[in-house]
Amino acid sequence: MSNEIKVGDWTITPEGLNRLCGLAIIASLDRARLHRMAAECCEILNIDPTTDSVARDICEEIVLHGTPVEEVVAKLQRHLEGWQ
Repeated sequence: MSNEIKVGDWTITPEGLNRLCGLAIIASLDRARLHRMAAECCEILNIDPTTDSVARDICEEIVLHGTPVEEVVAKLQRHLEGWQ
């Protein structure tokens, strides 16, 4: 019995499967790190990172979408001014 896995017309080797599992773990750790950095962006911009809000989403764009800081600050200002 082989340790290889057939997927359609190709085969995943045990080494390939191990690499896929390793990549999944790394990605999970990276996502957790990105979310911590996004929460820090919120805190710096005085937005509660624990709420489900448009303001939080805007702040998180810095890390989660690579939006330039200046653009995020301007967008956040426009958003907050709309609520006053």
